[in-house]
Amino acid sequence: MLETGVPAFHLNPGPMHIIQTDREIVLFLAGRERHIWLNVPHSANIKPSWYGESIGHYEGDTLVVDTIGFNDRTFVDPTARRTPTSCMWSNACA
Repeated sequence: MLETGVPAFHLNPGPMHIIQTDREIVLFLAGRERHIWLNVPHSANIKPSWYGESIGHYEGDTLVVDTIGFNDRTFVDPTARRTPTSCMWSNACA
């Protein structure tokens, strides 16, 4: 299975399953999973990975997610454009 990273994770076809608890949101799609930890700070020493470290919080009804700690192979779009390891990806979902 080809890994993609964030946000290319969301470009995969098929149904996405979402589980939310008080501590995290987990997105399951095409045999992959992405964790968004809620209401905690980013780790002090993040190990670079395909999906980085996603931290979220709610602003009213909007989920705001900041993701940092990508490895040097993560790509951001269907053209496989690479994500710099220093990149921070932010998104808000209402």
